[in-house]
Amino acid sequence: MFTKLSMSCFHELETARISGLLGNVDANTGDTQIGWDTDQFLVDIGEATLIMLSVGGLAPWGFNFDAKLWRESTDPEDLFIAHISGMDTLARGLCSVAKLIEAGDLDELVPMGSEGCQ
Repeated sequence: MFTKLSMSCFHELETARISGLLGNVDANTGDTQIGWDTDQFLVDIGEATLIMLSVGGLAPWGFNFDAKLWRESTDPEDLFIAHISGMDTLARGLCSVAKLIEAGDLDELVPMGSEGCQ
């Protein structure tokens, strides 16, 4: 029996970044319970914070917000609102990372988490 291992978006991006393979980011998210990308827009600010921490903001590659016609609604207004919601979530994640860096909290959290890895 084949079981697909489901990793978080942050895990996949961080692995790509550490390996020097990070490029344009597909801004879709998936369902961790079923293990694949379901073309949903990101709405979790915590996950968006981790993503922005990993990719370091929007430059140089950027984010790809794609829309599929098999979504629940193909109404142009619904697609517009969905894109805005996804962009807003990433913007809030970026602001959260900026606050962590400015407050110096990130410097304290990262060494604590990596002590057991040395």
